[in-house]
Amino acid sequence: NTSDVPEIIPITLTVRPFVGLEYNPSFFTQNMSPQQEVSQILEIVNSGSDGTSLYYDLEVAPQADWLELSHQHGECEANETSEINLTFDSASLTDGTYYTEIFISNNAHAGEVFIIPITLVVESFGQIGGHVVNEMGEVIHDATVSAGNQSVITDETGAYLMTLPHGTYNVV
Repeated sequence: NTSDVPEIIPITLTVRPFVGLEYNPSFFTQNMSPQQEVSQILEIVNSGSDGTSLYYDLEVAPQADWLELSHQHGECEANETSEINLTFDSASLTDGTYYTEIFISNNAHAGEVFIIPITLVVESFGQIGGHVVNEMGEVIHDATVSAGNQSVITDETGAYLMTLPHGTYNVV
């Protein structure tokens, strides 16, 4: 059209529902003693439009015998939360730091895979304790006893008890 009259062109716009994925927390760090079992919760949320469904799959890689997921597949409707129980089990582990990741594949965000880092620290602990007395054998209460980076106050009988990682300490 060569005239200065604006031309109206019809346009059709289709808005598709949005499926959103959020997860919490974004990482896990668990400290524990050997022969212990501890659980934590991973939340997966469909933050998308009403009427949408979020489908997800979870994979632990590298495989970690010390980490168990309550389920590895799920579905959330819009504004719903799915809870996955993560069980950390140090029964077969020695002291040390262990790593793995949870990969979340899904039908949201153009199929982007989300990664949650997982760290497990296993550390043995022991207890030291005793009574504080003076040269005449009299009990000293409210005395400060220190070992490593910990301090405790003796009770009315002069007793103290501390839980520390295995090691050698000077008690003062």
